[in-house]
Formats: sequence, C-alpha cells, structure tokens
Amino acid sequence: MYLQQGVKIYTKLPISGRIFLSNGVERATVVNGVPCTHKAYVAKRDWRVPTAQELNILFDRHIGLNTKISIIKLPLYVRYLLKKSKIQGANNKRILDSITQSSEFKRAYQALIKYVTSFQSTNDMPLNPSIGHGPVGLEHSSYNFTLEKYPGLHVDSWDEKLLHERHLSRNRILINLGRDARHFLMVNIEMRNLINFISRERYIDSNNHRDIHSNIELFFDENPNYPVVKIKLDPFEGYIAPTDNIIHDGNTEGQTVMDIFFTARSFYNCTAKPSLKIF
Repeated sequence: MYLQQGVKIYTKLPISGRIFLSNGVERATVVNGVPCTHKAYVAKRDWRVPTAQELNILFDRHIGLNTKISIIKLPLYVRYLLKKSKIQGANNKRILDSITQSSEFKRAYQALIKYVTSFQSTNDMPLNPSIGHGPVGLEHSSYNFTLEKYPGLHVDSWDEKLLHERHLSRNRILINLGRDARHFLMVNIEMRNLINFISRERYIDSNNHRDIHSNIELFFDENPNYPVVKIKLDPFEGYIAPTDNIIHDGNTEGQTVMDIFFTARSFYNCTAKPSLKIF
C-alpha cells in the first residue's frame, strides 16, 4: 500500500539520511526476546530511503493544519552545558544518577527546561518531565512496566480521550541526550482517521485501552503493507509528536552505550515562541 497524506513533519534540520520507510509490519510473538501476551506488530526490517514523492507527502515546508510532528535540535548553549555535565558518558544507571545530581547537570537541566518551555502553547506546567534511560540495540524500545512486556507499535493513552478526540490530547517532546543516534518510528495516520482504513462495521470508537488496541490490530490486519516511518535523531536532537494520536514506538538499534533521553508532555507547538528569550 502506498503512503497516504496524513500527519505532516516540520523541521529546519537537513533530512538527507534521516528518514527511512519500512514496507509495512509483521505480527510478532516475541519482541526483544520477551514473549508477547497480545497481538503485537513490529515494523518490517526492509528499511529504504523514501522517494521524492513520499518526502513531499511527509514534510511541510511551513507549519500547516496537519503539521503535528517537529524535529528539533537543542541550541548551542544548552548542548554545551549538557556536554560539560558529561551525561553522554553514562553507561549505567549508577553513573547516570550521579551525573543528574551534580551541579553541572542541574544547571544544564534548567537551560533545557527553559528551551522546552518555549514550545508550549499554554502556561500549564509540563507533565512528567524526566530523564529516561534504556537498553541499546532494540528494534522497538517502549516497555510496559506494568505488564512487563514490549508492546511493539502502539498508541499512548495518557489523556484517555475517545479515538475521534485524540487530536485534542497533549503531545510529547523527547530529546536524545545519549552519545549515539536513536530513532522514532511512526505511522502518519491520526487515530480519528483510522476509520478510513478499517471496515466501518469493525471500527470501535472508544477510550478503552483494549478497544484502542483492537483498532490498531484491525488497521494492521487490513493494511499490513502500509509504510512505517523511521526518523533518525542524532545526539541533542528530538521530536515533538502527538503520541496519544498516532501509532509509534522508539528504536535504539545501532547504539553502543546507554540510551538516555529527556521527555515531557504538554500542549507543544511545532516551533518555539519567537518572542521568548531563551537565554
């Protein structure tokens, strides 16, 4: 199946060597060596460079109504402070915890928070700002600690909106603080538009997590060859994305040391407020 018009990406960064497409998904009974207790889907590993036409479908030159994802890079001053804190040198949780308690890192973290705040469209405090970490070499990196499993391609449900209201949910910002590149996987279809790809008599409009997963199953069952997008995020680069509203996951394949990242949720714009002095 060909890539369709949907969620758009905006960035001022070069896109050459950054975007890849998989020719669909496949059912998985095991993800990262952990058996699945549900129907899980993972991207096929036949990653390829998108055509010019596919890039035109994915990217917006200017912010538009369908621009939902932004690829960003930390300003030079924030990068300098983070490098000075030596967070990229952490290769286990003990060292990471020690670094994040240091005065050098706390200064860098304040600058990072100030930069992230410049993207907010409201004055609300961001939810759950935190430094996360995880293992390297995972084709699908999101982990459900409650169920102790990797869900594969999935949609978040933090705001618990109905499927046709998912576009009103908070979005997520995630910034790669590690030494190596990490990747963001996503399907460029909003949840409210899944009905256009699923038999109407099978579609379920619900905020129940089980029903939401059922719709994702139906989407992949009926569209197994729909492309998955893979976005490369180099160190100190990140994304803003509606993770309650699109099917997605992370990917740490190719990393050699600990995966480290900053993440928070709020109502983020795809660009920073031009009038806000960050430093």
